[in-house]
Amino acid sequence: MISKKIPYEFIDKLKKMSFIDEIWLYGSRARDAHQERSDIDLAIICPKASKDDWIEILKVIEEKDTLL
Repeated sequence: MISKKIPYEFIDKLKKMSFIDEIWLYGSRARDAHQERSDIDLAIICPKASKDDWIEILKVIEEKDTLL
């Protein structure tokens, strides 16, 4: 899971999903070199997730604000 504190509500929702093994933050936000409008690059590791699990993940991500 993410060791660096990322203050985004959708990350907290993802962390509560039992089928997710790890969430990796990479890119400019991981390097703390992001701009105000930079995207968030995530790798979500859940090898045993079903199609319905992935739909649940996508719903959480799509419900977040466009700009954080």
